[in-house]
Amino acid sequence: MRKAIAGVLGLPVIVATYVALLARRPVALSTTAVAAIVGLLTIAAIGGTAPPITAYKTVPVDPHAAARMASSVVTDFGIHQTVRIDFSAAMDRTSVEAALRVSPAAAPTLSWLDEGRSLRIAPSGAWAPSRFYTVTIGREARDAAGTPLAEPLRVIFFTQDRPTVELALTDLVDEGTARPASALELRFSRPVDPTSVARALRVTPATAGRLVATADPGQAGADRFLWVPDAPLAPGSPIGFHLAASVRDADGLRLTAPAHLSATVAARPRVVRSRPAKGGQGVDRDQTISVRFSEKMDRRTTQAALSVSGLDTKKGGRFRWAEGDTVLIFDPSKTFAYGAAVTIEVAGSARSSAGVPLADDLAAVAFRSAFRVEPKPPAPARPTTKPPTSGGGSTSSAPWLSVEKYYLGLLNCTRTGGWVQSDGSCVGYGSGRYSNYVAPLTLSAGISSRVARPYAQLLATRGICSHYADGDPGDRLNRGGYSSYRWAENLGCRSGNPYSAVLGSHLFFQSEMSANGGHWRNIKDARFSVVGVGIWVASGRVRLVSEFYDP
Repeated sequence: MRKAIAGVLGLPVIVATYVALLARRPVALSTTAVAAIVGLLTIAAIGGTAPPITAYKTVPVDPHAAARMASSVVTDFGIHQTVRIDFSAAMDRTSVEAALRVSPAAAPTLSWLDEGRSLRIAPSGAWAPSRFYTVTIGREARDAAGTPLAEPLRVIFFTQDRPTVELALTDLVDEGTARPASALELRFSRPVDPTSVARALRVTPATAGRLVATADPGQAGADRFLWVPDAPLAPGSPIGFHLAASVRDADGLRLTAPAHLSATVAARPRVVRSRPAKGGQGVDRDQTISVRFSEKMDRRTTQAALSVSGLDTKKGGRFRWAEGDTVLIFDPSKTFAYGAAVTIEVAGSARSSAGVPLADDLAAVAFRSAFRVEPKPPAPARPTTKPPTSGGGSTSSAPWLSVEKYYLGLLNCTRTGGWVQSDGSCVGYGSGRYSNYVAPLTLSAGISSRVARPYAQLLATRGICSHYADGDPGDRLNRGGYSSYRWAENLGCRSGNPYSAVLGSHLFFQSEMSANGGHWRNIKDARFSVVGVGIWVASGRVRLVSEFYDP
């Protein structure tokens, strides 16, 4: 509104002189009377900072000739400021006060100074805020010599608005999500009293903090404040800020309205699972370690927080990240000792990307899991159970095809409710005796040749064991022409005789039944109808890849 007024009436400060055409009058007119009508109009903030506004009125020799006066306007006029009108000659006080009008209606306090040459117009208490006022002295006003004004005098001012405020949280994760270290910024439209801000601010739930002025406070107060929590905000909890309208500026004006702001503090991350699974037995010696978190994690602090017994994670391997920085993978540079008990620990200092630690005690162990590495195998011996005879032998592109078909038999034994024995024999195939019956899987030659076998070859030749050495399983299936999003993958990473190696891996998968481990769930998942199997041997390393798929 203030801008609109300025646009209509001109610049905020106007100095203008209007000279009317002189008209003839008797020579007997006293030059003193003329001087008495020449007026200087000034609006000033007595004891304030608003700049004065002046308008000069030049009157013709003929007092009956019209003299035009420019109206002057000022914005942000203080509610306690006084309008001052100075005349060049003494005025008839009674006539001036009778000719005075204030619009909108007000009952100001009038006082005279300088022997009737200066009129003070003060509010009775205060002018109303955000109000457009016009002070008019009508033409019936006269100077002490009795000469009336040729035209009314008008003074126009717009009183200051009530103060406003903006609340904002610092260092947000995204809109509506704060970090534990976030603080509250309070930005006012003009300086306000710091004490009134402290009394008006309420935090829910009640949270200890300190309020500081971030702009140098003057006599009128400060216009920038920062509320800082004494301790990090509680992860995963809502936080609300309420600022009452009782905040006051130097003139005593309250806020236009109360202000509110609410947010949720970023959740505390947690470990979803680790691989190998907790309590796992017979784990491959060259097993990759992985830890899945519930949130996207900060790489630096999380890698530093991971420890694996018997390994130096800073020098003895390589870190990788997958699935949007929610899965931390550690590839050890050396194999575990046969039969070793290995412990995976993550300290509370691991932080999410939002800066929330895994635990308040940064030095404490926030997650611990242990597994045992496979024992040293006896001299390799071919299992007594022979692979199924429903297919041909090896080919140049599938040199271990017979082992792949043998493994399909082990897989379907367990899937249909049977139980694979340590010598490779199957007890209760299709009976549902040892676990619920699930229809056997059909071997997919396409998935085997285009996805599972090439990946098994990559793992064996490079000496690694990871689901993410060439993208993730879904990426590899999609490149092979299998675009369904319903898939799963099991890996076996051992050494020695291929038959013994895949049997050992399967016995490990089967042992997860009691804990409902990931490998076990994949084998028993009824949504899958086909499987691609790939086996490759390189430098004594045996890699088994099973790609479960639902077309």
